[in-house]
Amino acid sequence: MLGMLGQKIGMTRLVDEETGEVIPVTLVELKKNTVSGFKTAERDGYNALVLGFEKKKSKAAPFKNLLEFKVDDVAEFSKDQEIALSIFEEGQTVSVQGISKGRGFQGVIKRHNFHRGPMSHGSDHHREPGSVGTRKPRRIKLGKKLPGRMGNDKVTLQKVRIV
Repeated sequence: MLGMLGQKIGMTRLVDEETGEVIPVTLVELKKNTVSGFKTAERDGYNALVLGFEKKKSKAAPFKNLLEFKVDDVAEFSKDQEIALSIFEEGQTVSVQGISKGRGFQGVIKRHNFHRGPMSHGSDHHREPGSVGTRKPRRIKLGKKLPGRMGNDKVTLQKVRIV
């Protein structure tokens, strides 16, 4: 399915004329998306377009961002062809991908919504995770909720309506 690369520029809201409901809206700036390459079934095993976004001055890497979109037939497109916004219609539902905000190294209270320990009566465990394992197997099991890097992950929202 063909798509486009864009950049979030802000948030606003719209009021539905019929119901009076307030709809939160994300504003996305869609700059020129240019076909910079192809993937073919014979060579790569699948058909896809490689779209470039935000040109750079360097000729070695002419685009700042590149992303592949699978298509049925690459013969419909040519190199350096610009993909227009007309591929979308108002009311159409799309999947939107982006990178979440990076929050750096965080403790378990912020990262996993743990509760803190008592702050008085001689307690020394205020913001610690508590017990992290058992006597056997004498290691911390995979998936244990512990402090670590939070955010800066790829997030996908599905069935987002175009307004």
